[in-house]
Amino acid sequence: MTAMHIQKFINKFDNLLAENRLLKFVIIVIGSSCVISSIIALRAVTYQKVVILPPAVDKRIEIQGGSVNTEYIELFTKYAMGLLLNYTPGIFDDQISDLLKLTSPRYYPALNRKMIELKENVKRLSITSMFYPQLLRINQEKQEIKILGLRIQTAQGQEVERVEKIYLMKYQMLSGRFYVDGIEEIEKQ
Repeated sequence: MTAMHIQKFINKFDNLLAENRLLKFVIIVIGSSCVISSIIALRAVTYQKVVILPPAVDKRIEIQGGSVNTEYIELFTKYAMGLLLNYTPGIFDDQISDLLKLTSPRYYPALNRKMIELKENVKRLSITSMFYPQLLRINQEKQEIKILGLRIQTAQGQEVERVEKIYLMKYQMLSGRFYVDGIEEIEKQ
């Protein structure tokens, strides 16, 4: 009988050891799967690509990590310049308010001051401005854009300016979002 009890005990002990090894194996597989899944998820987030195609845009816009394609920059450049240079006394405040939302925190105070000064003249002289961009040169390394276009201004219904102008816009890309970081008129060369 004692040999039978010992054999039974040895079988139970062997079964417990086998079960213990199986459980260790399952834990290692589950742990490895979690680590591999985390690594794959991290790589997917890092290399994900967002493709935006709003109805008003006829080109494909891509944002990948911190970089964007030139169509995206071109679209926002035209939009920002339109907000800055296409206005009437009635819509000036709304245009500038929308432009300031696209402005980097560093450039915001300077642009806001300029727009407050310009606002007084626009209202007082009833200035209307139109800008027709003709050429954009994008330098993504320097994060600068040169914009050549025709600017037409009227004051109190009379045309006061019709001239080609060149503007230099500096920009920042933060988390795939376009921010205006400086706009200045430059002399034609």
